[in-house]
Amino acid sequence: MSLETLADARWDCGACTSCCRAYLLGPVEPAVVQALEARGLNEEKPGWYRSFPGPDGPVYFLGRQDDACVFLQQDKRCELHVRFGAEAKPGFCREYPFRLRRGAAPAALTVRPSCSGLHMSFATGTPLAEAAPGLAALPLAPLRVPGARPPDAPVAILPGIGVEPSVFDKLAPALIRRVSGVRGEPSAVLADLRAAVFAAAGRASPPPDPSRAEEIARMLLDRLLQILRGAAESDQGEPWQRLFFADAADLVGAALSRRRPPPWHPDVATYLNQVLRGELLSRELLHAGGLAEGTALWWLGTWVARSASPEASLAELGPRHATWCRLTENRQVIQFFRGAAAPLAQLFLLVEPATTEATEPTANHDSDL
Repeated sequence: MSLETLADARWDCGACTSCCRAYLLGPVEPAVVQALEARGLNEEKPGWYRSFPGPDGPVYFLGRQDDACVFLQQDKRCELHVRFGAEAKPGFCREYPFRLRRGAAPAALTVRPSCSGLHMSFATGTPLAEAAPGLAALPLAPLRVPGARPPDAPVAILPGIGVEPSVFDKLAPALIRRVSGVRGEPSAVLADLRAAVFAAAGRASPPPDPSRAEEIARMLLDRLLQILRGAAESDQGEPWQRLFFADAADLVGAALSRRRPPPWHPDVATYLNQVLRGELLSRELLHAGGLAEGTALWWLGTWVARSASPEASLAELGPRHATWCRLTENRQVIQFFRGAAAPLAQLFLLVEPATTEATEPTANHDSDL
């Protein structure tokens, strides 16, 4: 099976270890647990996994030590990988940070922007196309998003306008090409994508309203901040989870306190453009409810990361954007934004680019739409 990738997609691991800390570390396949038990890990490392009752038997998760995976070494390498090879690791470890979109045309491979290695290596890392052949053979299921849209359900491309998945599969490549031609900050990219989608739907795009767009963005983030602070102060969950929510609350709070965000650096705009194209290729944008809502959520993440950064360089903004992306993979936060589909759709309609020049694409693909 061949996997489609973005032509300019690159990635290398930056050893940030966020994937070994900010996730539930499971579930682990029973066969992996049995294989590692057979290697004597129960005697070497007691408590290396935890089990919980599930509807079909025990559900296993890797253990933690110092709020990190029990197999994370001091040199930031995985003990399982070092000792036994990649094949010994649980499926979710072998998959991350990749997204494998299978069972659809086209099958696709992208990198999750929640991985800090992406922003560190997107311009200099190993071409993703080189990794595709090996990853295509992994016996892994795709990420299960709670309440996700069924694959055969209509795709909402605009509020109140849906198309069949096969129609969207033809539209998405044209949108990706369109986005790749925009040289500008995220608001310019969103505005150009919005114009293309309205043209494809045969509708006139409403006039933007940047002041109202910022009001909606701040309203959404105020509500989210309350949820994050509540989760950070709750007695529920584990210490690492409360720390995760506290860090996310600091990020959102810092963004809300900033009234004049710093100017964009060109490499940041290029990176965020690639992130959006990857979300289109993987169809992750649709998990927020539809194309409009998902694109608005992408834009909101760029707004948060920029506003929370002392300067909008990739070194400053990149880690903050990765934190935001990890946050939007959280089940509770996914449910919050699903319930905020209406204001997200409004945000998509109202955002305006900072300059008219930034909205001009370098290539015209209107004929594809």
